[in-house]
Parts: sequence; C-alpha cells; structure tokens
Amino acid sequence: MKFETLHVVFLWELLMFIFFLLIFHTASISQNIYKDKHARVQYNAYVAYIQNKKARIDYEILENIQAGISLRGTEAKSVRAGKGSLVGAQARIGSKGLLLTHAHIPAFQENNIQGLPPQFDPYRERILLIQKKERAKINHALENKYTLIPLSLYAQGRVIKCDIGICKKKKIFDKRISIKKREITREIERGMRE
Repeated sequence: MKFETLHVVFLWELLMFIFFLLIFHTASISQNIYKDKHARVQYNAYVAYIQNKKARIDYEILENIQAGISLRGTEAKSVRAGKGSLVGAQARIGSKGLLLTHAHIPAFQENNIQGLPPQFDPYRERILLIQKKERAKINHALENKYTLIPLSLYAQGRVIKCDIGICKKKKIFDKRISIKKREITREIERGMRE
C-alpha cells in the first residue's frame, strides 16, 4: 500500500509540476507574441497618395530627392484621402528655404468654415524640409538650369513626404522616342506571353 501511495503522490506532483511549467511557458510565449506583434508594426511602407504623372511624360528625371513637407492638419488629411494635384507644381528656393509652389492641396472638409483658417489658400507655398547634402545637390542642379518638379506625395510611416525630381524638359522628338520605346517593350511583353 505504501508503495502505491508514494507512486500516486509522486505522479501527482510530477503532473502538477508539468502543468505549472506549461502554464508559465505559454504565458511567456503569449507575452513575447504580444511584444513581437507591436514591435513589428512597420512604418517603412511607401504609400503614394498623389502622383504627378504628367511630369514623367514632359520631363526627363535625372535624380530623385526625398523631402519632408510642412502641412496643416486639414491639408494632411486631404493628402491622405488622395485629394489634390501636383500638375504644374514646382519647387524653388525662396526666403524660407525650399518651397513647393502651385501645388493644389485643398482643405479636407471645404464646407467646414469654422475649422479653416481665414483666407485659406489651397495653392499656398509650402516649406520643403531637406538635408544639407541634398541642398548642395539642388543648388548645383539649379546652377545647371535644371528644374525641380514634385513627382509624388507619399507616406513614410506617419510622415508625409514629397519626392522631388531634378528634371530636364523633354523636346518633342524626345517624347516621340520614349513613346516608341514604350510601344516596343509592350510588343515584346505581348510576344513573351503568347
């Protein structure tokens, strides 16, 4: 009898030990999963909200520069909603630094008169924030008579950024050549599919 009770007690203690070990282990795993889940939130995704497709047709893009843009709250909301246009917009150096001009970014709710500042202008100049290395590139490009064209407004994480292209205006025959190249590549792709 004693041997059987010792055996049962030992098995019971062993089962309890394994049970507590499993509970502790699953609790630590769930905590690690919770930490990993929140640590894996990536803000590196490139989500383009507004693109300047006409600039890619009319200009030869030599180099891209990433710049931050200072927006008001209603403008940021409208950019995230995809409202606005960069057609005809340019970047230039002004008294406040690098400025984005002629870009149409409306207020998020145009009918909300109370939330808008007085004399809200959707075409106002907006300050672009760039690094010193990029400022040297821009100064060199402007000395060589190149144009600064905004190509897209996109999100990098929670921040809205502007992709600026150092561009050279295409001539009419350059546009024809690029159209021919595009048609040839399409024909080759069609031939590869068939």
